[in-house]
Amino acid sequence: MNAARSLAAVWLLVVAAGAAHAGALQALRAFIDAGGELSGQFEQTVTLSSPGAVPPRVSRGAFWLRRPNQFRFDYTAPYRQVVLADGQTLWLHDLDLNQVTQRNQADVLAQSPVALLSSRRAVEALQRDFTLTEAPPDADGLQWLQGTPRQPNASVRSLRLGFDSANRLRAIDTTDALGQRSVMRLTQLSREPAPVGWFVFTPPAGADVVRQ
Repeated sequence: MNAARSLAAVWLLVVAAGAAHAGALQALRAFIDAGGELSGQFEQTVTLSSPGAVPPRVSRGAFWLRRPNQFRFDYTAPYRQVVLADGQTLWLHDLDLNQVTQRNQADVLAQSPVALLSSRRAVEALQRDFTLTEAPPDADGLQWLQGTPRQPNASVRSLRLGFDSANRLRAIDTTDALGQRSVMRLTQLSREPAPVGWFVFTPPAGADVVRQ
């Protein structure tokens, strides 16, 4: 379940912040205030702290977010996996191996970007724990909000959120304390509701279920 664990590790990195230029904060506030659900496609590239020794890991699939505290990531490449948070439990399901890992969501995701972005108090949380600055737009025209943790022993060393001109979140770029960098690009965004029961997980028959 390497890809699923990789996603969980990426999402376990953050909550936080300080003062930033109005444009970036306004983009974040507009994104949070829009409420409702969000879905789309994602591509995640994870680069280890020793680039060159191991090639970057690239994963792709679809995602769904529902406030508060529910999300689902369906990996289609390189492996078929599901990472689902139902509000109480975080499920990691490797479809090819039919293996399921079950963890308490509050313990795992209390300080994560996904929990942050599904919370109405996201801006306050950022301003509490990070010093925020506005970075210049990149070649794609994204407006970047960059966060540096206030605590030197924080599990994340760098956080960058990229927004387009319509205040839609398009990229999440994080670097952890070990130097591992994850860049997730979001495309084909939609506010359409997810299918009924989409955030409910029942281990399939015969699955090997591990509770942590």
